[in-house]
Amino acid sequence: MKIIEERLIVETVIRVAVLLIMLISAFEDMRSKKIDIIYPLACAFMSVIWSFYSGIYCKEGLYTIVLSLLPGAIMLALSGALKTGLGIGDGLMALAAGPVFGPSLAFTGITMAFVFSAVGSIFLLISGKASLKSKMAFLPYLTAGMGVISFAFI
Repeated sequence: MKIIEERLIVETVIRVAVLLIMLISAFEDMRSKKIDIIYPLACAFMSVIWSFYSGIYCKEGLYTIVLSLLPGAIMLALSGALKTGLGIGDGLMALAAGPVFGPSLAFTGITMAFVFSAVGSIFLLISGKASLKSKMAFLPYLTAGMGVISFAFI
């Protein structure tokens, strides 16, 4: 029972730290439409810490870690293939944060981010604050999706 409680505390602290990094980066993304490389690196550092902890103390396998990288890898591939819309920084953030959230939460959080983005886009279009040619930051929606899904299952 003690290991489960300790794991929950460590997992929550690391998730909150990653979400704070994502939140700071989201503000920068909204302001400048760019994501500084330090933010994905900080998330990757937290993911490495979590991966070692969960692998040693919680006996999670490499398979889970690799699966949790998949949603970010897909986003990264989309950003490179589409050349518009998603930026490489969005994909890097999702890739770096994936292991902290795990495969199912990463997939669900990214799906929620796309839903939030679609709803936000509709509101911006209706209000006249954006046009079909406007570019908008995706990382705030990714942060919101990961945050909501992360704390919905605690």
